[in-house]
Amino acid sequence: MGVTTGVTTGVYRIVNAESGKTYIGSSCDVDKRLAQHKRQLAAGTHDNSHLQSSWRKHGAGAFTYEFLVSCERAKLAEREQSFIDAYFDHGMPLYNQQPSHASGVGFTVSAEIRAKIGAASLGRTPSPEARAKMSAARLGRTLSPETRAKMSAASLGRTLSPETRAKLSAANLGNTHNVGRTLSPETRAKMSAARLGRTISPETLAKRLGRTRSPEHRANLSAAGLGRTATPEARAKIGAANRGRTRSPETRAKMRAAWIVRAAKKRAMEGGNL
Repeated sequence: MGVTTGVTTGVYRIVNAESGKTYIGSSCDVDKRLAQHKRQLAAGTHDNSHLQSSWRKHGAGAFTYEFLVSCERAKLAEREQSFIDAYFDHGMPLYNQQPSHASGVGFTVSAEIRAKIGAASLGRTPSPEARAKMSAARLGRTLSPETRAKMSAASLGRTLSPETRAKLSAANLGNTHNVGRTLSPETRAKMSAARLGRTISPETLAKRLGRTRSPEHRANLSAAGLGRTATPEARAKIGAANRGRTRSPETRAKMRAAWIVRAAKKRAMEGGNL
């Protein structure tokens, strides 16, 4: 059940083969540390209560021990944290409670290992309990400016496939998470500041021009706006934003045509109520 690695210093993992849940650890003597894990689990004295509970439930035979990577003793904490981060990023269940120290600086998990972790997570859906634990582990976690910049750069030019868009749309059906949610003035100010100076590329503008909404989409938008009245503050802001704004003849013509249609509909409705 144990694995003789031939290398004593590095990162290892203990895997529950039945649930796929994993414990990531590091040691300057991997074989000795794994033997210590086994003794503590068998005695019921392991300091990780989640791992100990699974051991009692599934038994010793459900667990495997694997050596992941060797490294210098000074880099152990960094590499261990990098593996933990990779698992969390892929939504894979861990017995570890993700450390809050920023120990992953200067080291990245190799492309091969990331591919293996990603492949292992394909088709796996975390349980509601696992999702809750992952969410709780991320609470209060603040991404550094460097990490934010890397995430932004990785998303540039990224286009979602029609299949992915369909899945996202289906997943959001019936989502009421933001219903009734009001953004604080501070959040609104931050969002506004983030958009200042932001320009839309010619490619994006070209995609938007000529885009038409389906009748169903228009009906949904219309239904969502029924009974919705802008506050005096919102009206004042809209008025201020439109002052001095010059519209093209084409835009004026479209606005007038739309006004004529609305007026005709209103007259028809009033006539039907007589």
